[in-house]
Amino acid sequence: QDDPNSVLFIPLNTLITPQQNIVAGTNGKIKISKELSAEAEFAFSGINRNTNEIAQLTNSQNIFIPDISSFIKSSAFYAAYKGAVNYQYKKFAVKAQYEHVDPGYMTLGMYFINNDLENYTLSPSISLLKGKLSLAVNSGLQRNNLKGEKLSTTNRWVGSANINYSPNERWNLSGSFSNFTTFTKNRPNPD
Repeated sequence: QDDPNSVLFIPLNTLITPQQNIVAGTNGKIKISKELSAEAEFAFSGINRNTNEIAQLTNSQNIFIPDISSFIKSSAFYAAYKGAVNYQYKKFAVKAQYEHVDPGYMTLGMYFINNDLENYTLSPSISLLKGKLSLAVNSGLQRNNLKGEKLSTTNRWVGSANINYSPNERWNLSGSFSNFTTFTKNRPNPD
């Protein structure tokens, strides 16, 4: 929570206000069988973009407001979650993952975080030559504008490949390739 008295001079027409944030998260992993497992993660962020509104209500109306900002109009609540299914058989593994971040999701605990997106990815990998050679591929689709409220929507195909070869304890050779292709669909204002 921001200290509203930490700034000595605040211009009257400023859009910067003291904020408050509550974040909670949980994750888990379960082994379904010897080869199959699943994992999930969920995060919730409640943010009050103007804690001055709470002070104005309590001072002017002399009412009790609990220590939660759900009644204040400047409050917003967001969720981010992902889930994956992993299959591993001997030296081969594949992971299918889905990730979702609500539009507007933010937390005061991070400088930058992606929001308004969802990812569908598939990641196969294999280990060869008694573990000396490993190959991994990660490919998927990412899209934004989940609520359809923006003027443009971006669908992005993301692909990467990694190879690692360790012939002995002293040598390690690795290489990677990634390809990012972006398609943007613009909608005119009358649409």
